[in-house]
Amino acid sequence: MKTGLKTKKSLGIKIVIALIVMMPAFALTDIGFDSKDTALIIVGLLLFVLDNIAITPIAVSSVRNDMKDWENAFYNSTLAKSKETEDYYLVETPLPFERKMFCAVLCWLLRGTIFIALCLFLLVRFGPIQYKLLHSDNIKGVLANDSYRLYKARNAASCVTLILYFVSPFILSIFAYLIAKTICNLKVISGHKYIAYRAIVNCVDSNGIKVAHDEMCYIAKDYTLIGVRKNQLNCTPVTFVFIPDDVLVLPDI
Repeated sequence: MKTGLKTKKSLGIKIVIALIVMMPAFALTDIGFDSKDTALIIVGLLLFVLDNIAITPIAVSSVRNDMKDWENAFYNSTLAKSKETEDYYLVETPLPFERKMFCAVLCWLLRGTIFIALCLFLLVRFGPIQYKLLHSDNIKGVLANDSYRLYKARNAASCVTLILYFVSPFILSIFAYLIAKTICNLKVISGHKYIAYRAIVNCVDSNGIKVAHDEMCYIAKDYTLIGVRKNQLNCTPVTFVFIPDDVLVLPDI
């Protein structure tokens, strides 16, 4: 317990330091753009990059910690503790559809990368850039003639800029987390170290996938469907594939 508290305290301190370092980074970059001083812009961006690099090892170490006992997600589940029958049993590996599992993990990485890039673009576009435009002396159009709308637009741009300030120190670390997790999952799949279990899904709702068996109920809240849709899962035999921090659900082999 003491070790866990020390780890959380250390993590909190690093996050606070990262946010403090971003203050001069934003200030120097902002002043540099206003004064058209390239040196200040470079120093500000350099601080931004160094801050992201410094916080990245935290994300990578969290993936390593998750890898230590990820199998417990299965062995401690009600599904694993249920009595095995002809419909509920552990499946031997390797499975014939490992290529589909590879593609699912890579698609997860691609979706995460696109989401981060889109969020960053929107934050920058409607944050600092929008803020600069709305405070420019050359602003034209209906906003210039409507002080209330201009006031609201400036406040919105200021809020988005503030959000970017809190998010920016962790952009690289989030991306590093996606990469590290993807590599770990691919290693588990390629090494046939995943856990596969055959079961019959009773239903799927907002709480997750439900499997009722041997007077026990197993619910998978975090899962990825491969080659099957939710509306097709109704008393349907499937194969659950357990990998770190995810459960892949495939049609029965």
